[in-house]
Amino acid sequence: MAQQGNLTLMEFMEQYGTEEQCREHLYQIRWPAGFVCPKCGAKDEPYQIKSHKRFQCRHCTHQTTVTAGTVMDKSRTPLVKWFLAIYLMGQDKRGCSALKLKRELGIACDTAWTMSHKIRKAMKDRDAGYLLSGTVDVDDSFFGATRTGGKRGRGTEKTAVVFGVSFDRKGRPEYLKAKVAEAVDGEMLTAFAKENIDPTARLRSDGLSAYRKLGQSGFIHEPQHFDHKENPEHLKWRECSQIGTNVLY
Repeated sequence: MAQQGNLTLMEFMEQYGTEEQCREHLYQIRWPAGFVCPKCGAKDEPYQIKSHKRFQCRHCTHQTTVTAGTVMDKSRTPLVKWFLAIYLMGQDKRGCSALKLKRELGIACDTAWTMSHKIRKAMKDRDAGYLLSGTVDVDDSFFGATRTGGKRGRGTEKTAVVFGVSFDRKGRPEYLKAKVAEAVDGEMLTAFAKENIDPTARLRSDGLSAYRKLGQSGFIHEPQHFDHKENPEHLKWRECSQIGTNVLY
């Protein structure tokens, strides 16, 4: 479902509103140049076992399906509902609960929970393999209820979250990665960068001493030293923090 995020619900249903449309889409993704047996590698038109929606290799008789190895593998739930569940979960930044899937798709509670769990894991696994690149702003923020008389900002008892935001050549935000941190220190920031940011990226951060570890670890690091009273650019830098806050909330 490439570029599904750009489709309205009506457009999505026009493209993936039938089982045949969904199955054909999966076939084209799996075998864009024609069927290839996953076992013996033979490239030949397979036998189609329509009663079981399977393809059988003409050479080694191995059988496979368009959903093999996916979250939809061996599921009795129609592909149309799987596709719509993926669309709904990918559209809302706040997520889509199993209860909402149950209502929208007309499925049982345990089915909705299983589907949402599998889809979330697939999204997480895919995101884990992507590294932020180009210009990347790294910042930290704190989330949680405010305690009366408690300290604000760094040093607060709220939950710390570190995030990186990559920007395109026109300075527009593209991708974000975030991680909950027990403490915002050099060791944690370096580990976050190595796990989520391309080594060739240009990193920007504020002047907190903990961020100096990024440059010492081999990253191209450009700390920004701001005085919010003298330099209004400080407000532009905080755009990174605002983006993270909007996404996480």
